[in-house]
Amino acid sequence: MDIKNVKITEMEFEGIDTKDYPDFCDVFCSDCLIDGTQATDEQLEDLNDNHWCYVYEVFMEEMHNHVLTD
Repeated sequence: MDIKNVKITEMEFEGIDTKDYPDFCDVFCSDCLIDGTQATDEQLEDLNDNHWCYVYEVFMEEMHNHVLTD
């Protein structure tokens, strides 16, 4: 999957361990929409295995936004 050519939204994350801050090395995307359609297991596996930097970046943005709004 070329993530530059798809719209990934509503990402949900698992593997969050606050003791692992700030690395969160076990975080992964457990669910999302790709171009408005529920991601398949294969797409999630590809996203987490081949685009882990993107997943981590989105996770950190979500964490940052959550901390600032609470």
